[in-house]
Amino acid sequence: MGYELHIERDGGIPIDEWKQAVSSVRGIRLDSSIRTLTNPKTGQRITVSGRDGDVAVELDGTWVNVFGFFNGRVNFKAGPVAIDDPQDPVARVAFKLAKSLSAKIVGDDGEEYEYPAATGEAHQPSGKPNCEKPPPKKPRRKKK
Repeated sequence: MGYELHIERDGGIPIDEWKQAVSSVRGIRLDSSIRTLTNPKTGQRITVSGRDGDVAVELDGTWVNVFGFFNGRVNFKAGPVAIDDPQDPVARVAFKLAKSLSAKIVGDDGEEYEYPAATGEAHQPSGKPNCEKPPPKKPRRKKK
């Protein structure tokens, strides 16, 4: 399981409000269809059923399921999304949806993200420039 980002707010997001927000953004649509995925390591094909409130984003003419709605919260994978790039189509959609819902984008570790400024870096209280987990710090060698 990879690192995820979430669109959330206190008290949760009602499904009807989520659907209304989705209908107001161009280039996305509700899509709870069944999909078949292929495990890249084993080649095994897996069928996954969608849920009410799941959303696909049109990327280069292809509809890609990106957002999953569950228990008043929206989840999406951080890996393929450059949350710190204002040109990333998924990041743009995520921030539009969050704004229209008076919600915030939060990472698995609780850090919050704001729409990238002209610098292209998403702001978060910790000061990290993007949604990737920082690598562990390497111990410093003492100089002789």
